[in-house]
Amino acid sequence: MTKRLTAAVAATGAAASLLVVLPASSASAKPIVCERGHRSVQYTGTSKGWVVTHKDGLHIPKGGQGWVTEKVEKERALMASVTVTAGSKVKVGVLAKLEAEVGIELKGQGEWTTRKSREVKIKVTKPGRYVFYSGVKKASGVYRSRVCNNRGDGFRRWSSWGHAKSWDFERKGAVRCKDSYSRKSLEGKVKRTYC
Repeated sequence: MTKRLTAAVAATGAAASLLVVLPASSASAKPIVCERGHRSVQYTGTSKGWVVTHKDGLHIPKGGQGWVTEKVEKERALMASVTVTAGSKVKVGVLAKLEAEVGIELKGQGEWTTRKSREVKIKVTKPGRYVFYSGVKKASGVYRSRVCNNRGDGFRRWSSWGHAKSWDFERKGAVRCKDSYSRKSLEGKVKRTYC
């Protein structure tokens, strides 16, 4: 009985000693929330929409149905880019974050849409005026960024602001101006703009 009591007292004393030697700061230490030096990018606004990069009109007469190949000339060119409007330069991760925000796969920085004429081949089944086209879906946004502090328990103040833009992939086709198309589609954009 005496040995058990002695052991219990010794154990209690050891536990008390452990409590005493714990540093006071450990109880109030902030949790690690980020990797030290990591730059976080946040978008304050994004948008996406269709852009016609090439186009050309063609009238198909009666009896002219069948496969038609038309050369479409460049209307405009787009380049995926990141610009800084204020603060320190930051480019890594900006377009990847934009891609996640808008939900479409985007081209990397510096990539251009085709800057020369293209050929569009379609099968025509009705006569009338057609607009042959090539186009992409463009995404853009305004971003800001900040860096994780040296302790990893929070971020510093926002230190960079800028604008980013990119595009997904080039598609081509033709619209018949008398036909109907969804206003949300590239075909609808082509008809409203060029028919």
